[in-house]
Amino acid sequence: MPNFNKNGAYYSAPIRIKFQGKHLQPFFKLIIDDVSFDTDSDAVKVTYPNNYTTEKIQYSLMLTYVIGLEFKPWVDKGINFHAVGIYADEDSNYFNHINENPSARQQYQYQSQVQLLIGCSFGFDVLKRT
Repeated sequence: MPNFNKNGAYYSAPIRIKFQGKHLQPFFKLIIDDVSFDTDSDAVKVTYPNNYTTEKIQYSLMLTYVIGLEFKPWVDKGINFHAVGIYADEDSNYFNHINENPSARQQYQYQSQVQLLIGCSFGFDVLKRT
C-alpha cells in the first residue's frame, strides 16, 4: 500500500459469499481496493528495479479473488481448519500513471500473485451463558 501520510483516499470493498454447511463451509471472496491521491505532489513515486526509472502513480485499483474451504470437526466448539487460495490478477491490477506513455504503463503492470494458505483458528465466547 502507498504512503498514507499523503493526501489521498483509500477505499476497500470485500464481498463474501459463504455456504453455511454443518461441517464444511466453502466460500468465495472478491476484494476491491482503490487508492487515489489528490494532487500531483501527493502522488507516490515508484522506482522500477530492472532499469531504475522513477514514475509517479496517482491512482491504483486492485482486484483480488479468494476461494476457501472451512472444516468444523465439532459443531459446538470454536475450532475450525481452513484452506484458502488467493489470486491477484495482473490484468485487473493497474496504475494510472501521470506519465501517459502507454508502453511504460504496459511494461510495469503488477505481476500475478498466487498464494495457498492452510491453517487452524480457535474462537471462544467470553460472554456466553451456560
